[in-house]
Amino acid sequence: MKEYITIHQVGPLHDLTIEVKPMTVVIGPSSSGKSILMKVLALFRYLFKMANVRSYLHNASISRSPFRLRFDQLTKANGLHTLFGPASQVTYAVEFDDGTRYEIKYQNKKLATLPAIANAHLSFWKESYISESRNMIPNWLAHPAANRNASMGFYFNETLHDFDRSSDRGVHVALPHVGMTYDVHIAGGIKRYTVTPTDGRHATITLDQASSGVQTSAAIPIILNYFAHDFSFTDAFRESVLSYLFEGGRLRDYKPTIEFTALSKALHVHIEEPELSLDPMSQCRLVECVVDLMHQASNNERRLHVMMATHSPYVLTMLNCLIHAAQAGAKHPDQAAAIIPQQYWMDHTQVAAYKLTDGHIEDLVDDEIHFIKAEEIDHVSTHVYDLEDQLSALDD
Repeated sequence: MKEYITIHQVGPLHDLTIEVKPMTVVIGPSSSGKSILMKVLALFRYLFKMANVRSYLHNASISRSPFRLRFDQLTKANGLHTLFGPASQVTYAVEFDDGTRYEIKYQNKKLATLPAIANAHLSFWKESYISESRNMIPNWLAHPAANRNASMGFYFNETLHDFDRSSDRGVHVALPHVGMTYDVHIAGGIKRYTVTPTDGRHATITLDQASSGVQTSAAIPIILNYFAHDFSFTDAFRESVLSYLFEGGRLRDYKPTIEFTALSKALHVHIEEPELSLDPMSQCRLVECVVDLMHQASNNERRLHVMMATHSPYVLTMLNCLIHAAQAGAKHPDQAAAIIPQQYWMDHTQVAAYKLTDGHIEDLVDDEIHFIKAEEIDHVSTHVYDLEDQLSALDD
């Protein structure tokens, strides 16, 4: 299956088309629209999910869908409504291996009718967005009464919801990028969120007492670990579909032609600036952690796809190392594994990288060697070195 999105005149995004792969990374200057690109993609992935749900119900003799979708209401809820104008156009497409292609289009201020999807192509998806404001979560959870009536906006609430679901019961999650483990203790109906150094350098502390790097980054492996292992597609299906049928008195009409268990399933996680507050080495280890959890999800027969918007050259450089490890490992598996363990290897066909500038996109993956183009990874350091060379020349 291949996935594409074309965006024209949406906020700062003027004209771009990308292929979205299981690991997709976007770089670019501040305010270039990286987060907006991810938010628009997440919205249209949600719409495609709902097209699947509607098609599943229609094929199960529920001719009138219980779900009503209003594009203006959806974009107003997540704050994107101000970015869509009369000239805005979006085409989101999913193409299957047999050549079948489904599209969702928005143009002329209207969302086209969602496509009818055949049983052979039906899937059930979960969309997740990990906001840059995730650093507020530890304090938010430590003082629930004070924050009960406050709101940090749609994307923070989405992140908080998934983080809270990840900690519904006592959990123990490794945070290898910062050398800690995360635990949730529940006593008397009250949750206590703690982190413990794996090397014993200090005692267990509550998450809100941890360093800024730990507080900001912990949500990423915690949520991904939940999706890789514990997220229940069956429960999500019951909550989002069967409950609507039951409440509407339509459950007796429900005659599925394909079992829910037979549907392909995918989890899409969109991460803003994974590097926030982390030192360079921890950023590299976080990339390894993310890839490892993607592989763990695959071992559990579920697809976990990740998209990241980043300013970090270390994120891209580490991805190149993991791609290189997989390539070298094809010829020298033991030697490559001694350098980078195989659990972190990344197949280059699963990686896309783009640079967003002035509303347009540039593909950063070299077609021949399949690495992310090095000259785009850390051009600021190159600029600084050039300045240093020029100043040193004045000393001669």
